[in-house]
Amino acid sequence: MTENGKLGLLSNDLSTIEPFLEGASKMFGSLFEGIAVNELGMAGDSLNALFGELLVAVDTGNAVEAEALTKDIAREVKLQEMYASSIADGISDQYRKQRVLGDYNQLAALCVGLPELTKQALEGAPGARIRLGGLVSEAQMLQEDLLVGATKTTEAELMEGGMRITQALQNLRPLMQFPHENREHITTGISELLNKIKSQTSIATSWAATVTNDPSLAERITGQAQQLRAAAAPLAVSVKKCLSTPPGPEFEKAKKEFLDATEKFVVANDQLVSAIVQSPDDELEGLQGKMGVNAKKLQEAMAIKDMKAVAAAICELKKDVKGMNYLATLMSGDLDDPDLQKSLLDMSSRLAGKLDGLLDASKSALKNAKKPDSMKEFNDILSDFESTVSKLVNVTDSASPEDQMSSNAVAIVKLEKKYAREIEQNNKQSNVTLTNLQKRVEKQKQLGQVVAKRCDFDPKLAEKVIHDTLQLDDLLLNVQNCAKEVKNKPGDKNALAELKKCDAKFCEHTTQTGSLAQNVKKAKKEAEERAKEEARIAEEKARLEEEEEKKKAAVAAAAAAQAVPVGIKEVWIDAQKLVTLISETKLLSNTTPVGNLMGIADKLARSMQDLAGLSRNGTKNEIISSARVIAGMVDEIFKFVNEVSLNCRDPILNREMKDMSHVAKNFSVQLKILCGVKAGLLLDEDKDTTQSLVICAKGLCRAVGDVCNRAQIANLKPIARKK
Repeated sequence: MTENGKLGLLSNDLSTIEPFLEGASKMFGSLFEGIAVNELGMAGDSLNALFGELLVAVDTGNAVEAEALTKDIAREVKLQEMYASSIADGISDQYRKQRVLGDYNQLAALCVGLPELTKQALEGAPGARIRLGGLVSEAQMLQEDLLVGATKTTEAELMEGGMRITQALQNLRPLMQFPHENREHITTGISELLNKIKSQTSIATSWAATVTNDPSLAERITGQAQQLRAAAAPLAVSVKKCLSTPPGPEFEKAKKEFLDATEKFVVANDQLVSAIVQSPDDELEGLQGKMGVNAKKLQEAMAIKDMKAVAAAICELKKDVKGMNYLATLMSGDLDDPDLQKSLLDMSSRLAGKLDGLLDASKSALKNAKKPDSMKEFNDILSDFESTVSKLVNVTDSASPEDQMSSNAVAIVKLEKKYAREIEQNNKQSNVTLTNLQKRVEKQKQLGQVVAKRCDFDPKLAEKVIHDTLQLDDLLLNVQNCAKEVKNKPGDKNALAELKKCDAKFCEHTTQTGSLAQNVKKAKKEAEERAKEEARIAEEKARLEEEEEKKKAAVAAAAAAQAVPVGIKEVWIDAQKLVTLISETKLLSNTTPVGNLMGIADKLARSMQDLAGLSRNGTKNEIISSARVIAGMVDEIFKFVNEVSLNCRDPILNREMKDMSHVAKNFSVQLKILCGVKAGLLLDEDKDTTQSLVICAKGLCRAVGDVCNRAQIANLKPIARKK
C-alpha cells in the first residue's frame, strides 16, 4: 500500500469506528463470548508488533509512519475494550472481572499520551525516547496480564503460583549446599522466589477482598497470605546469612536456620493453596480428564510418527503430572490416616516414574519404527500410565469429606469404648483419652459443616447432617457426667449401668453420623447422574424440536414453491435461499452500515419472490415497476457496501465486496431490460426471454448473497493494516 493510501485509510477520526464496535458487540454478543479470548490474544500480538514498529519508526525519524502507527495502536486498543468487556460480562469471579476491566482501563489511559510522547521523541526532546520505551514496556506487561486474567481462573492461577514457588525453592535447595560457590545463582534464585511470593500474596489478598458471600473464607485466605509473607522474611534472612558467613560453626548454624525457615515456608505456601483449592478431589478428577485427552493425542501422534505433536503431548502430560503431584501433596497434609497418607504420596511418586518410562518408550518406538514390537511396548506403558492415574484418583477419593467423616466416626467409637473401659477400671489415662475424644468430636462437627455444604441438592439432608453432628456434644456431656458419677461411687452398679447406657447411645449416634455421610455421598452421585440425564433429555428434546421446526420450514417452503407458477420456480427458490442466508447472520435488527445492507438485501430477496409471481400473473406495469424497485435496492446496496468498506482495512476483502456489488448492479440493469421485454410479451409467451430472465434473476440473487457474506466477515473482525 502506498503512503498516500495509508494516510487515506488512517485519516478518519477514531469516532468513525465506534458505531461499528457497539454494533458488533450487540450483533455478535454470544459469538464474541466464545471467541473473545482468542481475539484478545491476537489483538495483543498485533499491539506488540505495532509498538515494535513504532519504536523503529521513531528511531529512524519516520514521522509519517510513526503518526500512522499511533493511530493504528489507538484503534487496536479500542478493539481491546470490546473483547475485554465481552469477557468480563461472562465472568462471575468479581476479582477476575475487576482485573480484566482494570488492566484494559490502565492500558487505554497509558496510550492516551502516546501521540504526544511520540511527537516529542521525534523532535528529540530530552528523555522522551526513554519515556516512550518505558510506556511501550508497561503497555506490553498490561496486555500480558490482561490475557492471563481473561484465560485463567483465580484458583488455577494461584495453584500454578504455588507450584512455581515450590519449584523455585527446590531449585534453590541444592545450591545452598555450597552457597559460596553458587553465590550468583542463589542471589538470582532468591530474587525470583521473592517476586513469585509477592505476586502470589497480592493476587490472593485482592481476590479475598471480593469474596463477600463467605467472610470466613476471605479471612482465612487473607490470613494465610500474610503468613506466607511472614515466612518469606526469615527465609531471605537465612539465605543472606549463609552467603555472608565463612565456613565454620556459625555457618552450620546459619544453614540449619535456612532449613528450618524452608520447612515453615513450605507449610505456609501449601496452606495458602489449600485454603484456595476448595475441592482438591474435583481438581484431581479434572486433571485426570485432561490427561486422558493428552494421552490420546500422544497415541495419535505416535501412530503417524509426528515428532512435533509427540513432544507437545509429552510436555502437556508433564505439566499435568506436576499438578497432580502437587494436589496429592496438599491433600496428604489434611489426612489423619498415616496409611492413606503414605498410599497417596507413594502413588503420586510412582506416577512421575511412569511418565519417565513413557517418554523413554516413545523415543524407542520412534527410533525403532520398523520393529513390530516397539509400538506394542509403547501402548502397554501408556495403558499402565493411565491405570496409575486412575488408581491415584481412587486413592484420593477415599479422602473426600464424606469418607473422612465416616472414618472419623469409627475412630470416635473406638476412643469412646476405650474411655468407658478406663473409667470402669479407674485408669488415670482416661483424661488423655477424653481429650483425644473431644478433639475427634470437634473434627466430626467441622466435617459435618463441609459435608452439609456439599449437600446443596437436598437442604433437609444437609440440615440433618449438621443437627446430628452438633448433637454429639450433648451426648458426650452425658457420658462425662456418668463417668463422674462412677468415679464418685466406685462399684455402684446403677452408675455403671447408666454409663454403659450413655456410652451405647453415644456410639450408636456417632455411627449414624458416619452412615449419614455415606448417604450424602451416594445421594450426591445420584443427583449428579440425574442432572446429567435431565440435561441429556433436555438436549435431545431441543434437538428434536429443532428438527421438527426444520421439517415444518421445509414443508412450508415446498408448499410456497408449489404455489409459484411453473417456469419461474427457480427464481423464487434462489430468492428464498438469500432470505435464509440473511436471516442467519442475525444482523437485520442492527442500525450499522452492515445492518442496513442486510435489511435492503432482505427486501430485495422478497421483491425477487414477488417478481417471480408477477412475471406470470402480473400486469405489464406491475412487472416493470417491480424491476425498477429491485434496481433501486441494488443501488442502495452499492452505497452501503462503500460504507462498510470504510471500517474494513483488508484491501482484498474490500475489493471483493465492491466487485460483487458491481456484478449485482449489472444484473439489475439486465433485469430491468428483460422485464420490459417480458411485459410486452405477456400475451405471446417467449421461452427464450423467460429463460434469460431466470438466469439474470438467479445471478442477481447469488451476487447479492456473496456481497452479504463478505460484509459479514468484514464486520466481524477488522484486519490489521498491511504495508
